[in-house]
Order: sequence, then structure tokens, then C-alpha cells
Amino acid sequence: MPPKKSAPAKKSAHKKAAHHHDENHHADKDLRRAFEHSGRVSVMQKLLPVKSEYVATLVRLGHEEVVGGDAKNAADLLRAAEHFSFAAAAGQGHHSPQASATLGAALRREFDHLEGKAEEHWDPKESHGTVAAIYDDALNRGREALDGEAYHEALELIRGAEALAHVKWRKGSKKHPPKKLGSGRLALAASS
Repeated sequence: MPPKKSAPAKKSAHKKAAHHHDENHHADKDLRRAFEHSGRVSVMQKLLPVKSEYVATLVRLGHEEVVGGDAKNAADLLRAAEHFSFAAAAGQGHHSPQASATLGAALRREFDHLEGKAEEHWDPKESHGTVAAIYDDALNRGREALDGEAYHEALELIRGAEALAHVKWRKGSKKHPPKKLGSGRLALAASS
């Protein structure tokens, strides 16, 4: 006869405190992520001869989100800015090395996977107008880079778009009214 199963143990005060710690941990994690992405973007922007309009806009919005108390949105905006910084560097004459057919197929599958994740999380109703414009343009430029076998640039663009898909503006929020970044195509690497 199998032994009797014991009743689940009650949560101890230590475990209850650990749960409370987890709530703080998540908030701290988002704030720390925002700080780390911001630092990487700052370094990348110093290294690039040409500044990115995408990056400047996302950094500004990310810093506004930190001040407004939404560290998760800030972290995702700044993560996108980091990816777009690398995409700008990759697009400035740093071409991807010739990929074998096997590697090219694997990179295309990864692009498709990230694009699927972006589309799964993207909700234009929860999007800031400027972020939506950057998201759409990054998808288009990412596909163009992929078609041109500029794999580094393509993957950074799609990773940036996927990061933006996680940014959610609260319904009715007036702190970020929809804006447009001028007419025509956004400049990933606009002149400094």
C-alpha cells in the first residue's frame, strides 16, 4: 500500500515575506533593465557617427516613463532603442558576412519567429502614435534588410519592433498624445 500523502505545508512567515520580496523584485528588475538599456544606448550613440531619430525619440519616451513611474514601459522602450542603435551601426556599411544556405535559413526562421512574437503582442489601440510609426517602419526595414541578406541589421530591427510590441499605454492616458515624426519615412540613421 502506498504511503499517505501529507497535507501541503502552510506558508511560513519567511515564504510570505519572500512573496512580498518578489513583488519588489519585479519592479526593481524593470527599473534596473531601463537603466542598463539606457547606458548601452548612450555608449552606442557616442560611437555612431550619425544619430538615429528612432533612438532619440525612444530614449526621450523611456525617460518620461521612468519619471512617470512605469519602469516596464521604460525598459521596453529603451530595449528597442538599444536594438535600433545596433541596427543603425550594422546599416552603416557593416555588412553581414556571406551566410551559408543553412545559416541563412536559420536566420530567416529566427526573424519570422521574432516577427510572430511582435505581431502577437502588438495592439495598435494600446500604442502611442510615434511608437506605432517606429514599429511599422522597423518591420518594413527589417524585411528589406532580410531580403538584402543584411542579417545583423534585419535581426536588430525585428528585435526592436518586438520590444516595442510590449509597450502598453494606459487607455485614456494623456501623458503621451499621439504624434507624428514629420512626413515620409522615418530615419533610422538620420543626420546628426
